[in-house]
Amino acid sequence: GSCHKAFGTLPNMTWLIGRGGLILYKAAWTRPDDVVAALNESWGGYQRRREDSLMPAYSERMIWRAGEDDRFIELSKRAGPQAIEEMFGKDGLKQAYGDKGKP
Repeated sequence: GSCHKAFGTLPNMTWLIGRGGLILYKAAWTRPDDVVAALNESWGGYQRRREDSLMPAYSERMIWRAGEDDRFIELSKRAGPQAIEEMFGKDGLKQAYGDKGKP
């Protein structure tokens, strides 16, 4: 919807923010195993910092994901035609509901 568009239309954004406001992790596409790894890395870093005087360092990387538009459109039918149209436009509606473009 409008909030999704206001934040760049990136799907499934995830942020992990430490108590002091430091961004520990952010992703434009959420992968559960990646979030778990970030939590473990952050917690392990806090533990090691007490023992080894570690300093935080910034890192950025790209991951690759499979394009699952067909599956996403099928699952989005639960949310209704507006959800599909906002993500995929009229072509997505036609793919979901046939030539009529509506349920």
